[in-house]
Amino acid sequence: MMKLLGFPLFALGVIVSACFAARAVSPAGSGPDGKVTGRDRVVAWGSVAGAPFALGVVMMVAGGLIARRQRRYVGGQGTEHEGGAPAGAADLALEGESGGMDRNVGAARPRTPRAIAEIVANKLEALSVEEISGDTKPLRDVLDEILESDVADFLTQRDALVAELGLSKFAEMIGHFAAMERNVARAWSALTDGANAEVPPCIERARTGVRLAREILG
Repeated sequence: MMKLLGFPLFALGVIVSACFAARAVSPAGSGPDGKVTGRDRVVAWGSVAGAPFALGVVMMVAGGLIARRQRRYVGGQGTEHEGGAPAGAADLALEGESGGMDRNVGAARPRTPRAIAEIVANKLEALSVEEISGDTKPLRDVLDEILESDVADFLTQRDALVAELGLSKFAEMIGHFAAMERNVARAWSALTDGANAEVPPCIERARTGVRLAREILG
C-alpha cells in the first residue's frame, strides 16, 4: 500500500537536496594572486546552500523511514492475528514469514547501494508488463517491495554515498534513482486504479532511471 506521508516527503527531500547540491556560487579567491581554491568553493557553497541541502537529505531519510516503519504495521502486508489486528514484522517472523526482514539477517554486512540498485534493476527487467490482465497483485507486490524495502535500504547509506561520490555526483545519481522511484509509484497506483495501460511506460522510465543511477555508481 502506498503511504500518504513517507513517499511524498522523500520525493520533496530529493528535489530540495538536488536543487541546492547543484547551486552555483561565486567564491572569493584566497589562493595566490586571488586564485579560487577548492576550499573556497566548498565554503562558499556551504554558506549559501549547505543548510537547505542538509534539510533536503533529512527529509529524504525521514520519508524513507516513515514508509518503512508503516509497512510493518499497516494491514495487508501479511497475516493477521485473531481479532483482525494486522501483524507486524516481528509477528510475521515468529509465524515463519519474513515480511521482508530476512534480507540482512545473518548476513555479514548490509546490502551495498550498488547491490540494491542491481537488485532493483533485475526486478524491473523481470516484470512482464506488455499485456497485463487478471490478478495484478503479484506485480503490485514486486513494486511495493521496491518502494518500501529497497528504496529505504538504499537511503540508509546516503552519507557513505555522499562521501564517496561528492555532492554534485551524488545529487545527479539520486535524481535518477528518484525518477525510478516516482515511476514505480505511478505504476503501482495505475495498477491499483485499474489503469493498466499506463504501467508499461512507467516501468520503462523506471528501468531507465535505475540504469542511469547505476552508471554513476559504477
